[in-house]
Amino acid sequence: MNKWNKLLAMLDAVFGFENKVRSNFKKIKQDFDDQTNEHVIVIEYRVQAKGTMQSAPSKQQVNQATMPQQLYAQSQANQNKKK
Repeated sequence: MNKWNKLLAMLDAVFGFENKVRSNFKKIKQDFDDQTNEHVIVIEYRVQAKGTMQSAPSKQQVNQATMPQQLYAQSQANQNKKK
């Protein structure tokens, strides 16, 4: 196993994709930060996992989902004020 395969296996383990169909990564950019004297390497890691995965909900969906909770919390606060 070469160093690139080891890195790919490590990324799979770190992000919890041991049951993946396939995964890969590629170097997007490499630079040097003069302020901190550090090498900066940006990589892209892609995984196709078994089963279905849903994307994160949009901001509008999150707002709609939390609206009933907010209304309930407000009504509870109003009831507590009346007591």
